[in-house]
This record gives sequence, C-alpha cells and structure tokens, in this order.
Amino acid sequence: MYYLVFILMFFASVAFFNPHQMFSESLAKAIFLLITVAAFVLAITDRRYPMCHKNYPQGAYWLMLTFIGISPVMAGVFHGQELSYSIITVLPFFCGYLWFFILWRYGLSEKQVMRVILVGCAIAVPLFILNLRAFPNTAFGFENIYGDSEERGMLRIQVFFIELFPLVLCYAISRWQMTRKWYWIVVALVAVTMITVSLIRQIILVSFALAFIMLLRPMTWSKRIIAIVIIGAAAVVVVPRISIF
Repeated sequence: MYYLVFILMFFASVAFFNPHQMFSESLAKAIFLLITVAAFVLAITDRRYPMCHKNYPQGAYWLMLTFIGISPVMAGVFHGQELSYSIITVLPFFCGYLWFFILWRYGLSEKQVMRVILVGCAIAVPLFILNLRAFPNTAFGFENIYGDSEERGMLRIQVFFIELFPLVLCYAISRWQMTRKWYWIVVALVAVTMITVSLIRQIILVSFALAFIMLLRPMTWSKRIIAIVIIGAAAVVVVPRISIF
C-alpha cells in the first residue's frame, strides 16, 4: 500500500501530466497537498506494517522544516507580504521536504523508488516531443510560461521531472560503472539530452559537473588530469559559442 501511495504522490506532483489543461494550477496544488496530508497521517498512525527505523539527522531536518513553516510569517512581518499568498507559495516546498520523512517511515527500497523515478522520466521524454510538436499550444502540463521565446537558441518547453533528471544521470553512470550494461549508457544519454533541452543553465551546469566527477572517480590520477585538461579546453572554446549559455 505504501508503494501505491508513493506512486500516486509522484505523479500528482506534475498533476498527472495535466493533459489538455484538465486541472488548474490551484486544483493541482490542492490535490498534491491532500495526498501529502493523507500520506503523512498514514505514516505516523498505521501500525499494520513495520516502519523503517534507520536513523537520519532528525534535528537538522525538523529545524529546516520549521524555518520553511515560519517563513510566510517572516515575509509578512518584514516585507508586508500577504500571509495567505505566502502560505500558498511555500506549501509545495514544505510538502516536498515532508515527503522525505514520509518515505523514511514507509521504508521503501532504493529499487522501488528508482523504478518509479525512471518510469516517470521515461514518460516525460515523449511528452516533451508532443508538446514541442503542439507548440504554441500545450498538449500536456500547464500553459507555456516562456511564451515563444528563443533567446537561448531553442524553444523553451516544459520538461516534466526536470529536477530528477540529474539524479537519473548520476544513477545511470553509477549503475554502468558497476555492471557495464550498455542500456545504462542509453539512459545516461537520454538524461543528458533532456537536461540540455530544458535550457535551465543551473541544472545543466550542476548535472554535468556531477557526472564529470563520477566519471573521473575510477580513473588514475594521470587520466584524470588529461580528462580535466581536455574538458577544460573544450569548455573555454565551445561553451561561449553555445546560445543556451
């Protein structure tokens, strides 16, 4: 049951891909909030199944949630921001971090969690292509907030689960290094492609930096130095010529 709750939450976070704007943004947030509340109540009350008892930095975690929880009040006190607006803005972030505790209590395995993430990201690929073909209309998700801007050399189209594609990239590299199975290379290349077409520079830079570090780890120091020199030279020459940067 816990696994089904997690799957429901996972796809509710993107409003079940919102085909043809079936849900408004406010309704989508409300659905995600209700599922989160129900999952949290289940996590702290259900005793029919053994809960996970692995330790985690509880003090730091709950302190962070406390700061997020009081931030709407602080925004109202110091910046005069309306409390209801602040709460609505902060709730998705609060719920997102709360899901760490929920999943910790559920005790789902790495394999279970990554299976859902990989499936979700795999679905995101054809949906991106469909949205690209439907432009300027939107087939899935909410209306394109970027309009018809091509200031970075490409149309900016929403990539579902873009926050998780860096994880998929690093996971694929790790699995390939351990198993040498060719299909993990394919997964990594797909993740690189989706990260790039998102045109979000912070995600692109952080993802590629982490991937580069992971690829360097099994190398000898001499190979690391050669790889760093080659990549550094390529970055100096090529990156300035790429419009997305």
